[in-house]
Amino acid sequence: MIKDETGNLLTNKKGIKCFTDTLVSIANQEDARTSISLVETRLHWKKPKGYKVQYTSNTESAAKLGKALFPPHYDREYLYAIAFSSKMEPLAVTLLSMGGLSSTMVDPGRVFSFAILSGANSIILFHNHVSGDPSPSKEDENVTRRIRDCGKLIGIQLADHIIIGESRYYSMKEGGII
Repeated sequence: MIKDETGNLLTNKKGIKCFTDTLVSIANQEDARTSISLVETRLHWKKPKGYKVQYTSNTESAAKLGKALFPPHYDREYLYAIAFSSKMEPLAVTLLSMGGLSSTMVDPGRVFSFAILSGANSIILFHNHVSGDPSPSKEDENVTRRIRDCGKLIGIQLADHIIIGESRYYSMKEGGII
């Protein structure tokens, strides 16, 4: 057991600092002059459905993997991310944003919190264009560059950003944007 300087218990039975124990410890400090927010981040894993996905490092197989994420008849833009190991094996997938007919929000903090919690070496972003035309807009290109640059700072590579259309796809990597 580990105690703080006032004698309050700071660990649970397994020796890991507990969020609630830390809150109690801070609340009990008489000289606390300001309030502090403690943030607890947890990773919630759902049990896999019994299928295994293997990824080969080419754009066509990535686009096929990404296309499977979207509903058959989508009426708005969705943004998904897949986290990959250093061997480009899929680790996790998440829906980051659901937008409107012509756009969806991209928050780099949300993108990379998912990547970090998944233990990703790299990520691929996927979003769709409701029009069916996967050609990137200027905003698509700007957001991709921004995510790429954020990833460089923290050491998680943006391997690609693929726009899914009705019968085609567009790879930002192949287009020279990444």
